[in-house]
Order: sequence, then C-alpha cells, then structure tokens
Amino acid sequence: MEVGDKHPSGTSLKLLSLLDRKGLEALATGAKERRFMAKKIIYTDETLGDVAVIADFLPAPADLALRDDVINITLALSKSSVDPRNRSCPG
Repeated sequence: MEVGDKHPSGTSLKLLSLLDRKGLEALATGAKERRFMAKKIIYTDETLGDVAVIADFLPAPADLALRDDVINITLALSKSSVDPRNRSCPG
C-alpha cells in the first residue's frame, strides 16, 4: 500500500465530509455545535403533581471542616527585638 491509498472511516470520515460540505470555517467556528445549541427550550405550564419537601440532610459546613489540635504558645520577646526601627534586613 502506498502513501495516500488509505480510506478514512469513522470520525475521520465525518470530519472530512464536514470540511467538504461547510469548509474550514465550519471547524473554526463550531458550526455543527451551534446547530444543537440553537435549539429552543419550550417550557410548558403544567402541574408538577405530588411534591414533597425534604428536610435538609446535609451537614453544616463547620461539621465538614477538618479540625486539627490547637496548641497555645506564649512567647516572651524583648522590646528591642520587636522594635521595627531596629531591623537589620532591608525592607
């Protein structure tokens, strides 16, 4: 079999036929997809039948958060070590 003797099938065939029918712009603009997105939704005014209100079964966000053990630390620093005018690093 020489180069160019292969025959496309499946998705390749669909892509090539779309190119033949619509041109390269169809691929760039998504012409096929627009056809499906342009379908109008028709709403009807119907009764819903028996509707039951379900109690909230989801846990509270605080219950979902993972909590880590907390350790309190008291730190005593001298005033000269905390004084912002006494910084040795440029900032």
